[in-house]
Amino acid sequence: MKNIFAVFFILSAFSLTAQTVTPGDKAIDAKWIIKESYRSKWFVIRDTLSHEIAEITTDVTPANDRLTIITEYKVKGAKDKWLDTTIVSLPSLVPIHHSTTNQERDMVLDFGKDIKGYYYDKMTRKVTDIEQPVREPFFFSGFYPYLIRLLPLKEGYTAELPLFDYKPAKNGVIKASIQEVKSGTFRTKKNGVADVWLVTVTEEVGGFRNTITYYIGKKDRVLWRQDISTAMQKLLIKRME
Repeated sequence: MKNIFAVFFILSAFSLTAQTVTPGDKAIDAKWIIKESYRSKWFVIRDTLSHEIAEITTDVTPANDRLTIITEYKVKGAKDKWLDTTIVSLPSLVPIHHSTTNQERDMVLDFGKDIKGYYYDKMTRKVTDIEQPVREPFFFSGFYPYLIRLLPLKEGYTAELPLFDYKPAKNGVIKASIQEVKSGTFRTKKNGVADVWLVTVTEEVGGFRNTITYYIGKKDRVLWRQDISTAMQKLLIKRME
């Protein structure tokens, strides 16, 4: 009997701390959604050296019942810019539209009762039409780094985020798990040391398990830095001032 109660207590405690957040959840705080534009540098880390691979410009525009995030990548050595556009509804953050274009692919996803669009592989020149039903609530996988800034972050906070991710070989709803939130600091050039939340997330995108630590300002929810560890390499994205 004691063992039964012990197991019940452990399961109950986990369910209270590692809740699943879905679009429209009351945990999402829309006060952090503001119009902003900022630039970041993207680096690959090799041994103790960092090598810049791209400059990223992010434009966030809330308007009426929609939030649009446009991300432009100027990749070193690439002739063309990479561009991602993601649109979600406000205040629920249900995905509406995503498009991406770069040297490797073009992709368009429109979300409703069904997910419709296409994927064009520029290497093989193959076009794949996309049409599949929506069976459960989810966020779009490319949107969740912004979503994390809107959550009720505090030490010990954990959560699971259902995400729709599309790859020709494997697609569907996956999960990102917020494993740990703790206090930390980040040194800025303009304002000195900023208090931040260090949010560690694990995700499985495209069949690979990645671990990312986000540095998010406590007072303003500014995303200062991302430390990304994949099966193949380590990456760093750092906001420019």
